[in-house]
Amino acid sequence: MRILFRYRKMEIDFWLKRLFLFALFGVSILSVFAQRGKEDIPDLSIFSGDKAGLIRLLDTLSKMDYRTRIKYTRQMRPLRGDYEVVFQNKEFANKIYQYHKKVFNGGGVVIQPNLKGQSEILLWQASREELSKYIHEAVYFPGGYREIAQELNPELIYYRFKYVKPGKNTGSAYDMLVYVSGTWRFFPRPWSAIIK
Repeated sequence: MRILFRYRKMEIDFWLKRLFLFALFGVSILSVFAQRGKEDIPDLSIFSGDKAGLIRLLDTLSKMDYRTRIKYTRQMRPLRGDYEVVFQNKEFANKIYQYHKKVFNGGGVVIQPNLKGQSEILLWQASREELSKYIHEAVYFPGGYREIAQELNPELIYYRFKYVKPGKNTGSAYDMLVYVSGTWRFFPRPWSAIIK
């Protein structure tokens, strides 16, 4: 009887040790994945809300790998409330929001140089007034901005840029970037929602 008891105790100890090791292994794997997810979320607040801050952000993006660019672009996706700050009319803001939901949820929205050698950045900025009159740097924006200019918040500055090869004017173009709610937000071609 003692031998049987000792044998069962050894068997139970053996399985308890194995169970403990499996549990420990599982917890360590989960903590690695949880930590990995936290590290990968970009902090856009380090880029100031002026032209120099945007250039720094775009330059940083151009030097990242594709997966990190995706994460940064996702962080630049406007929140619901950002639309009502950028666009004065709530109905219009909702229309652009609904359009962007399809654009962002369709995937493929990544701010990046699309061709090798696109190492320079051309950047233009315009106010609502400049966009409506199509003057100064606004002439570098697509014509659709003239159609929606009166819907834009007059207190904000709107940006368009291209990644280009040195000495070239054509390249990978992106618009519209706005510094809103303390961070940079990307509103891709909002005029496309109303111009068919």
